[in-house]
Amino acid sequence: MRKGKSMRSTSEQLSVSGLHSRTILDGIRRGFTRNKKQYFHYEPFESRWIPPGSAGSSAQTISDEMYTSPAMLDAHKEVQRLEIADSSCRLPRVVAAVMLGSDGLQLGAFSTKKAWVLYMWLGNLSKYERCKPNSGSCFELAHIPSLPDAIKDEITKLNGRPPPANLITHLRRELMHAVLHELLDAEFIHAWRHGIVISCADGIKRRVFPRLFTYAADYPESCGSDTVAEFNRRFRLVPTFSNSTIRKFSEDVASLKRLAARDFEDILQVRFYRFCLLPDSIDTQTQQLLFSLTRWHALAKLRQHTSATLRHLSAETTKLGDKMREFEAITAGLIVFETPREFRARQRRAAAKTQKQPHTNEPQTLTRKQCKLNLNTFKFHALGDYHRYCSEWYNRLVLNSSKLQHRKIKSQWFRTNKREAVLQMTKMGDIGDAIDVIQERLDKRTQSGASDESLLADCTNAEPYHIGQTDRTADAVNIPLWVHNQNRYNPATKFFITTLRQHLLSRITGDPEPTELGKITFQNDRMYSHATMRINYTSYDVRRQYDVVDPKSPCRYILLPSDTSDNPDAHTFLYARILGIYHANIRFCGRPPKRMDFLWVRWLDYDEAEPGGWDVERLDRLSYGKCRNDSELLDAFGFVDPQHVIRAAHLIPDFSSGTVGPTCFVPDSSRFVCDNDEGDWKYHYVNRFVDRDMMMRYVGGGIGHFNQYVAGSRNLVSKDINEEVDDSCSQEFVVTDEGNPNHHPESSDVDNGECTDEDNNDIPDVGSDEEDNVLLSDEEDFVDDLYDL
Repeated sequence: MRKGKSMRSTSEQLSVSGLHSRTILDGIRRGFTRNKKQYFHYEPFESRWIPPGSAGSSAQTISDEMYTSPAMLDAHKEVQRLEIADSSCRLPRVVAAVMLGSDGLQLGAFSTKKAWVLYMWLGNLSKYERCKPNSGSCFELAHIPSLPDAIKDEITKLNGRPPPANLITHLRRELMHAVLHELLDAEFIHAWRHGIVISCADGIKRRVFPRLFTYAADYPESCGSDTVAEFNRRFRLVPTFSNSTIRKFSEDVASLKRLAARDFEDILQVRFYRFCLLPDSIDTQTQQLLFSLTRWHALAKLRQHTSATLRHLSAETTKLGDKMREFEAITAGLIVFETPREFRARQRRAAAKTQKQPHTNEPQTLTRKQCKLNLNTFKFHALGDYHRYCSEWYNRLVLNSSKLQHRKIKSQWFRTNKREAVLQMTKMGDIGDAIDVIQERLDKRTQSGASDESLLADCTNAEPYHIGQTDRTADAVNIPLWVHNQNRYNPATKFFITTLRQHLLSRITGDPEPTELGKITFQNDRMYSHATMRINYTSYDVRRQYDVVDPKSPCRYILLPSDTSDNPDAHTFLYARILGIYHANIRFCGRPPKRMDFLWVRWLDYDEAEPGGWDVERLDRLSYGKCRNDSELLDAFGFVDPQHVIRAAHLIPDFSSGTVGPTCFVPDSSRFVCDNDEGDWKYHYVNRFVDRDMMMRYVGGGIGHFNQYVAGSRNLVSKDINEEVDDSCSQEFVVTDEGNPNHHPESSDVDNGECTDEDNNDIPDVGSDEEDNVLLSDEEDFVDDLYDL
């Protein structure tokens, strides 16, 4: 290091204190001795799937867990061949799949204190259990210290000037290597070669060999006013979906301030509907690129891959690279400047640098810098290898699990006195682990061997939907009176009773005759309204999930199967907006009343003039039907059997097309069946990328979707998945009652209008509580006359 006119070799040794760590072997012993046996796998295996109806085709390999990955299978074979020090040992040899993850976090919202925690998981445990923050599967391996300012001061003292940024980056990297050197100690190296003997949770002793499989870390990179205001306004109008899938966007999305990783994901999933604000010369290419980015992102984030989806991911990666380079070429001539926020940040950095170096010349006047698309980044380079990573070491949720574990670290920090906080937090973690061990021992003593409560708790409702089961007087609606009052200003209810009778009769008889409509009666002329409905479904990765729909919330659209037997190229699904959720006690041919649930919906028509799909790289577009006459009213509104609903749908308005006024409703009542006070949006886009499961319903080939009706190839990534799934194994549907999809009844005891005791046996009996079923006095005058309408 040069100092003055002389040269001398100096080697300054500076220590970094504050490392609090445990050994990796401690985490392995804890994971193998304290685990849920039904989710923990000691030996890897290969998982394969043969699509239903394609017994002659080759099985597809499933990539979803670490213990089914080729990497762990190879490691398991390797340890069987190892020569260890104890040659007489005959214990079973297994692999401990060590997975590490680290991420920095800010401990307090109004504090500058930060932490850098290194977490550890075992890939032997199912990721669906491992991702739960309260599962106890995460092991806090180390609190990595930050590079102290004293080192920067010492470098400044020795060199006469502050250290450059690349030197600080080098020192931080060396600090991380030093921490790993402490963790990969001699004991760990010995265990790597010869294994350690552990008495596992199932009571069997095994020789466990640790192997490092993954290390997940976050690599951040840097990346006209009226138009921006409109851009932000449209984002604020995007409806939410589910509990946390699509959240409400902030007031200023364009600034990208204080956004979490999930916010960037939500922006990607919905933003290509907004870019009609771009110049016409690049608008089409931009929307196609965003469609490709979102499609690649949806395929890459799948929690369960098959051989077919991995092939699609590889093909999409190639297409995405071509589109990105094409987009770089067409935007090379555009004049694009950095955002005002980036410009102000650069000004602050320049001012701070000038203060540290007062001997420099007069400060240079800064102007907004012109920007170009830069593809020479690590993240873009790594995209090409991602599909190989999925097939070899497939594992998701590691980085997400790290972020979820941050909640525990933050809660510990708030309980400290903020002096030597890391040491106190480490002690809190040790105390918590000891308490968990005591609690597990107590649970084992009190646990009865006859049943496993945890398994019973995992059993979810197998019913296709759930609606409230009580007949509350507060929810009762007198049908004739309600229709009479609505008809004064809302023609949507003009044929409410007639179409409802047709719908219920079709569900009872399967082939309704107009002469039988009079045999349908409502107990005490009542139906009961409900605020919400829960839709239970099996996801593509064979997990039980649910959606909640509410007619008064943005999550009010539903997805139904479409009958494509006459036209295989027709769109796969039907879409509707829920106007009401009801049940009624129905009498048919004088039999005892049976409960029947139904949804009152407004249908959305598929825009065949501008179809969407994978080939055209465009989303499907929908619009409400016209309501200018009685025939159009009958087509625009209808009823749906709740068990035919596949899922809730996420529809985003086409803001560029604007709204159309309420065509058949006065403004005061338009909110009842229209999108907003101004009327209906002219078009809606179907967000097929709202989550993984929704995307797989359009792709096809989801293992949990084995009974889904798969239609033409224009809604698939390519045809090979559709060829894997035989249409003969799909559910059949018929379309009745102006587009309402209904199952073909497997058997029917109703023939030629004759009624039997088996009518509606799939619906529970309803008692006749006289107190609840008494009609209100002011309703009785309307009943006889209005039922004749």
